[in-house]
Amino acid sequence: MVNYKEIQKMINKREAELEEIILRKKIDLADVPEGQLRATKCRNKYQYFVRKESQETNGTYIKSNEIEQAIQLAQKEYDEKVLRAANDELKIINRLNRLYDKMVVESVPERMSNAKLTLVEKIEKTDEEYIRDWL
Repeated sequence: MVNYKEIQKMINKREAELEEIILRKKIDLADVPEGQLRATKCRNKYQYFVRKESQETNGTYIKSNEIEQAIQLAQKEYDEKVLRAANDELKIINRLNRLYDKMVVESVPERMSNAKLTLVEKIEKTDEEYIRDWL
């Protein structure tokens, strides 16, 4: 059986990873070109267009010698999606952290009186019982 403390460590590690991703992507998005990239395929080649305003349907064609603009816009879109997903996942993890300590099976003995605990057969020994039995 997986120990809840191991799960908590994994959750905390993922939380730290997500916070690092969010910080890095916010920095990356600080200096990006305006507009959105539209990509199409024509005669087995990709063509890229930049749309400066959301109501534009086609946008302005990006020439092959200006491909860096298309790369930056594609990276911008990717970074925005990663940032949004990381924020959503972090919210879920924070909610899980708040609930997890209260609802974990191993914490049930902590919420019972000693008089009642002497009468039940627990699924897992507490740390204190494990130490006492080991010594």
